[in-house]
Formats: sequence, C-alpha cells, structure tokens
Amino acid sequence: MGEPVKSFTLRLRRNLLATGLLAALAILGYAALSATLAHENFVTGWILASIIALLAAYNLRRNLPFLPLGSSSGWLQLHIYLGFLGVLFFVLHVGIEVPTGPMEIGLATVYGLVAGSGILGFIMARTVPERLSRRGEEVLFDRIPKFRRQLMDRAESLALRAVEETGSTTIADYYTDRLRPFFDGPRNYLGHVLEISRSRHQLLDEMRDLERYLNDNETAILREIAELTRAKDDLDYHYALQSMMKRWQFVHVPLSFALLILVLLHIVVVYAFA
Repeated sequence: MGEPVKSFTLRLRRNLLATGLLAALAILGYAALSATLAHENFVTGWILASIIALLAAYNLRRNLPFLPLGSSSGWLQLHIYLGFLGVLFFVLHVGIEVPTGPMEIGLATVYGLVAGSGILGFIMARTVPERLSRRGEEVLFDRIPKFRRQLMDRAESLALRAVEETGSTTIADYYTDRLRPFFDGPRNYLGHVLEISRSRHQLLDEMRDLERYLNDNETAILREIAELTRAKDDLDYHYALQSMMKRWQFVHVPLSFALLILVLLHIVVVYAFA
C-alpha cells in the first residue's frame, strides 16, 4: 500500500473516530439536559443553526480561494463530517414529532432535501472518479462536444469510403439508419449513470451480424466504425457522470442557501413568540 493511500486511510479513520465521539457526546449532553428539564431545544437549535452556517460557509470558501482561510480539502472534510453531525442534531432538535406549522414543515422539507442531496454528493464524490478511470482517459467536460464531433466525422467518412471502394451501400445505409443518431449527440444518459450498457452491446452485436453480408474490405471498414462506436459510448459515459456532478451542484448549493434563510426566519419567529 502506497504512502498516499495509507495517509488517506489514517485520515479517514481519525475523522470518523472524531465524528463518532462528538456524536456520542452530543447524545449524552442532550440526555443530561433533558433530565434537568432545561430548554434543550434551544441548545440543539443553536448548535444546528451554527452547523448549517458553517456548512454554507464552505460554498463561500470555494468562491473566494484567494482568502487565507485554510485549504479547500480541509474545508471539504469539515463540510462532510459536520453534515453528518447536522443530521444528528436535527433529529435531536425535532424529535420524532411530525412538523405541523407551515414554517416548520417547509424548514424540515428543505433540510431533508439538503441532507439527502449532500449524502448523494458524498456518494458520488467517492464513486464517480473511480468509475470514470475504468472507462478510458479523463476527458475535460468542455471538450466533450468537440471530441464527439470528431468521432462522428470519422465515422461518416468511413461509411462514404465503403461506398466509394466497394460500390455497396450496405454500411452507409446502416450508418444512416442506426449510427448517425447515435453519433449526433449524447446517448443513453440514464443507462450510463446506472451502469447499464445494453445500448452499446446492441449496436456492436448488430455490426457483428452485418459482417456476414460484407466482403473483406467492407468488414475492415465496419470494424473501424465499431471501434469509433466504443469510443463514442465511452465519451457519453464521461459526459453522463460529469454532467450529473455539475447538475448536483445546481441543486445542492441553492437549497443550502434557502435553508440558511429559513433558519434565520425560524430563529426570529421563535424569539419573537417565545
């Protein structure tokens, strides 16, 4: 095991241990407050509000990298483990009761969406890079359309070459009917996210079946097109996973700031009618 992997494993164990200890202390503290008939909801509420504010501050840190506020990786680790602690304090604060008031229902709903999207983002951050590494070299998201166009142009030129060299339109007809729509844009988005490759295998199986009707020259050309089809499918895979990560940010970040605003309103209302 290399040093970077060892360092990551040790850091992960240390962070998990620290988070577990804080969670245990939080539960014990809450039990102690409840036993003394203190206003434990005010304590858990302020702790939860502070956690939400710190979680929202991570987005500000990302947008202001020039400020001397610590490393981005450190903030990310803090964001992750504070997020899990936040879920615990939310449960302690709300309890098992179902919210009834409009503000309470809205606050609980938005918090649930923020927490759920945060957990989803955590899972994606741990799985997507490894999945992408298994499907070819890393491709910059902004360059994917250019590479897609290059693959399409190459496939079209091969289909035209088959007509010019053999006088047969079999490959050209198949390209027009089945492959041009495939090369023309991103395809099988949901399948790539869910690791379903049926569409890819179907096209490759069709081309293998088509080889029975071709001569040697046409077969060689069709196999080149098949390689381009594999490359295009890999490109679509990268597009699907990278765009999923980008779209996640446009959901999680606005919801986080909406939650922060609702928390501030909740605090004002609580103290106004306390």
